[in-house]
Amino acid sequence: MKTPSYWYKEKSLMSSLLQPLSYLWITLSYLRKAFKKKYYFNTPIICVGNVIAGGGGKTPLVIEICKYYKKNKTNIHIIYKAYKTKIKEKVINVNSLQDNKYIDDEAILISKYAETWVCKKRKYGIQAAIKSGAELIVLDDGLQDTSIVKNVNILVSNKNQGNGNNKIIPAGPLRETISSATRKSSCIFFYGKKDSFIKYFNDYKKNIFFGEIFIDLKEMVKISRKKVIAFAGIAHPKNFFNLLYNQNINLIDTISFPDHYKYKENDIKKILLLCRKKSAIPVTTYKDYVKIPADLKKDFSVIDIYIKFDKEKFFSYINKKIKFNV
Repeated sequence: MKTPSYWYKEKSLMSSLLQPLSYLWITLSYLRKAFKKKYYFNTPIICVGNVIAGGGGKTPLVIEICKYYKKNKTNIHIIYKAYKTKIKEKVINVNSLQDNKYIDDEAILISKYAETWVCKKRKYGIQAAIKSGAELIVLDDGLQDTSIVKNVNILVSNKNQGNGNNKIIPAGPLRETISSATRKSSCIFFYGKKDSFIKYFNDYKKNIFFGEIFIDLKEMVKISRKKVIAFAGIAHPKNFFNLLYNQNINLIDTISFPDHYKYKENDIKKILLLCRKKSAIPVTTYKDYVKIPADLKKDFSVIDIYIKFDKEKFFSYINKKIKFNV
């Protein structure tokens, strides 16, 4: 589904009407946690999660974590819980799949950087990863899953979405209260500056790491003098479109799809037809690009992003938490 606009409005009739259901969400979440069995593992586990439903910026950070530990010869594995897709098996190794059309976009993308598993329950993915020789496990998402005991809980947030209207699902984007999320977090990774951070987490006393998102300029040069139609099926497509606007790209049109959208052949044909009519080129994100059929990928330009942050400080902290001597 598309991210509801009222999640990010300070006052909204729809949000107010849904407020009673938020209390039900909190109650059910509390009951689930109270009766969940806890699982402990000898292999260190890092959780990269967020407090809002989608769009926090987990994926770029997971990629950086993969790169760092792969460079240091660590057998790192990434675990995803099946999102919209219903899988028949308890756990699937994404890297071994011939056809990954039914796997979520993040898992497909991350499988290019590390061994990646999609599972019905995270414990199945962790057990499979350990059996395959994992020395370090990263959970992409799972801050709210208290059944898995982690070594590090990284809460990811950003200046664009922050905490939305500070209301719980379905009245707002929060999966749990801010106090609950910050209490269980080991640290916060925040996309933005300190002045933005304190608006959302004013009293946070633990470790804070700041990062910024940048676009790979090689691709920008290729499209800089052309008319562009951008499309994205992510939680907050406007974030992507604004990145392009800020680079003075001649963005003549934008198309937003729901988060984790599975593109049909007809969708792709419509985008290409629109581009031909307007003499423009189609541009998208890597998350969307991995879902485009292989024989059509050549017709699309993909924008790669990367993040800048104090890697020495960040990984020094992580290594101490997981007791790694890297």
